[in-house]
Amino acid sequence: MPLVCLFLLAGAGLWAAYPLSISSDGHGFIDKAGNRFLLLGDTGWLIQRQPLDQVEWYFEQRRNQGFNTVMVDLVPLYYEVGTGKLDVSRGPREDANGNKPLGGDRWREANEAYFNYTLQICQAAEARGMLLILQVPVVNLVQSIMQYPTSEQEAAARRLGSIVGARFAAVQNLLWSPSHGDQDLAGNKALVRAFVIGLRSSGANQLVTSQGMWRESSREQLQGEDWLDVNGVYTYFPGDRFKAPQVYAAMTRAVAAKPAMPAFLLESQYEHGPFPLLYPRRQAWWAILSGAAGMNYGSEKIYFFEKDSWRDSVWSPGAEQMMVIHKFLADNDNQRWLPDLAGELLAEGEGMRYLGTLVEDGGSDFATAARREDGRAWAVYFPTTRNVIELRTATVAGHSRAWWMDPTTGVKSECQLRLPSLDRRLHVTPPAESNGGGGGDWVLVLVKE
Repeated sequence: MPLVCLFLLAGAGLWAAYPLSISSDGHGFIDKAGNRFLLLGDTGWLIQRQPLDQVEWYFEQRRNQGFNTVMVDLVPLYYEVGTGKLDVSRGPREDANGNKPLGGDRWREANEAYFNYTLQICQAAEARGMLLILQVPVVNLVQSIMQYPTSEQEAAARRLGSIVGARFAAVQNLLWSPSHGDQDLAGNKALVRAFVIGLRSSGANQLVTSQGMWRESSREQLQGEDWLDVNGVYTYFPGDRFKAPQVYAAMTRAVAAKPAMPAFLLESQYEHGPFPLLYPRRQAWWAILSGAAGMNYGSEKIYFFEKDSWRDSVWSPGAEQMMVIHKFLADNDNQRWLPDLAGELLAEGEGMRYLGTLVEDGGSDFATAARREDGRAWAVYFPTTRNVIELRTATVAGHSRAWWMDPTTGVKSECQLRLPSLDRRLHVTPPAESNGGGGGDWVLVLVKE
């Protein structure tokens, strides 16, 4: 087991006493004990496919790595390989015991054995201080799997909400996510709203987020819906021909929206997908230093939980690099980081901000600077190498220490803060052109002690 995980085995205050609630400023989470909670998640979509001992092993490994949240598809469906098209003919997927969540004519009745097993998974997560985000593909279920006519779909969605809500109302370590990635939330508001009404009517009062199309956050797609508690940011293929925003652009927009609502990176690029390892590492730092209340990581070799092959990827390079950011956050008391939108710190070296153009991967070199919530530290993530980095001395003044951190290993190198007597800018340089992973990204941290 890598040495970097030892700080977690001793306990780093990343886990919670549930249920969660919204912080007084509206931007974050607090737990039952009043402690700050940053959502640090993994997308374990089909965890129910594994027997309970394997589920517990997986939770233990993720906890040791500093993850405190797992996102799970409560009613997983089949999709065609290659096209991603919903396979209606097969109904919902089975769990490890061969049970489907729904049965009966057109899959309209609950299967108690399936939900009882999922409750055991919830209990296993809570025993380890972990949150589960339960996603329910409401629109696909009501319209395509259950095949309700349009006139009956709202009532069916409400009934579905009451069915699952009644079974999970007593579970404290939950965050609900009705709908599914790439769904038109704006066009299906009524169905998702009806589902949440069903949840609430059955006594399920946990917080609710949602996932829709990957160009906008759930809040942007669900304008006017007062049941939404948490804003999920979902952005795929950023900056290319799909014109999806870079993570920092989507997140700063979500954080700035009024009235305040916690925003977190619900889903983006996966490790072991078509993009290099830099992408999941970069998006995590971008999200946190853009004011996020948390972020999800994911591995394409894990979330299907195929046979035993998924176990070999749990301690992947990407997961270990998430441990670096988890430790960074724990060392900073799980405080949120407020993005430097006014440019108080960086005088030179910010890079090109994403402006919503069709430029290939536009804005991928943008450096996100942020101030810790209590004002006693700054951090900047530089995703690429650059010739000149200059800090404003008026902002640096009063900070007694600074260091460069390798985001692939967590190794720190001291950065001298010798303020020039005449110039208003301080030139700084990373300790090497490449980090331990061979990339050009670095993190600069300044603290007041």
